[in-house]
Amino acid sequence: MNLYDRVSTGIKGFDEVIDHLRLGDNVVWQVDSVSDYKKMVEYFVQSSKTENMRVVYVRFANHAPIIDENMNIETYHINPKIGFESFTIEIHNLIKEQGKRVLYIFDCLTDLLEYWYSDLMIGNFFKATCPYLYDLETVAYFAIRRNYHTYSTIAGIRETTQLLLDLYQINEKTYIHPLKVWQRYSPTMFFPHLIQGQEAVCITSSSDASELFNSINRYEIRLDYWNTVFNDAKKNAKRATRGARGDKKTPDAHANWHRITYASALRPVFFPQRYSCHCIKRNRHRLYRREKRRYAPCEKNIRG
Repeated sequence: MNLYDRVSTGIKGFDEVIDHLRLGDNVVWQVDSVSDYKKMVEYFVQSSKTENMRVVYVRFANHAPIIDENMNIETYHINPKIGFESFTIEIHNLIKEQGKRVLYIFDCLTDLLEYWYSDLMIGNFFKATCPYLYDLETVAYFAIRRNYHTYSTIAGIRETTQLLLDLYQINEKTYIHPLKVWQRYSPTMFFPHLIQGQEAVCITSSSDASELFNSINRYEIRLDYWNTVFNDAKKNAKRATRGARGDKKTPDAHANWHRITYASALRPVFFPQRYSCHCIKRNRHRLYRREKRRYAPCEKNIRG
């Protein structure tokens, strides 16, 4: 490996753990909060600026900015409301314009659920974008929130990315647990590590490891966001059937069921507002099958 193909995370001790980042790496951080992800980004950006490497921030989410304005980083705003295909094409065009060996910071991918209503589309966006970034020898940071996505979505992301890192903030201590580090290995690489300044202390003691994992939020079985919305529809439809009154959540839920058909932003609403909760519920599986066919990965069309 050429020395010039290595990139620092900004934490020297963790660089030694994973044998540095490499050009072409996509790095996915699983976090409990965006603020935790921001800390890792700050380390990365400061180190990259010291090495005079170009950093580009891709902004699309509603959460607070990952990079502060005073850091003077190129920032591009892409609106996810334009739909999956148009959003992905704009991202790819941006990456193409920037050229090779650029470092990217992306907002938290989980926030795309607010616009696309489906884990399926988030997974497909990642699968379509990561290989393109790899080909251009970039290093890209992404984040997903823990316990928000289905197992199949996480599995697809894990298969595609070069690094998958669990980030934990417990009792004001920061831990990084590498789950996947592509084409690198050491006897302690996949142990959790306590970050202390620029040091990364490997947690090998069984008592320390037990204390750490007992403090961690265990993974829960998660439904696709699409299914969650329609389950809400089912519950509210039952309330309506029983003549329940005063349910303040029903109007918001009803708005969600109708907005979900705007996910592609490329055609009119599928269900007019005059349609009842029961009508939407009955058509749930037909609508899901249609969207699943529509958003199957198609990298050739996106890149073309």
